[in-house]
Amino acid sequence: MALGLIRKGVLQKVASRLLQQIPQQGRGDWDLHEGIRMLEEANDKRRKHRARQKVTYEEVLAQVKAQADKRARKKKPPTDEAGGPAIL
Repeated sequence: MALGLIRKGVLQKVASRLLQQIPQQGRGDWDLHEGIRMLEEANDKRRKHRARQKVTYEEVLAQVKAQADKRARKKKPPTDEAGGPAIL
């Protein structure tokens, strides 16, 4: 939508200049600037969304370590009260 409005505004402005239609140049300017505003607004919205989803290196490292610890705890062989291997 925004890119279409930018294209429309540029084409309107160029055609108006070629035909020396001064009032129509204003409409082309408006379309061009409105399209640019819409595009910038969409880019800001996308940046904010990505910033909310961004995870730091430290957070990922902590998650990996927690998963590794969890797996290590599951793999421990059973022990008796003295700490030796349990006899089943």
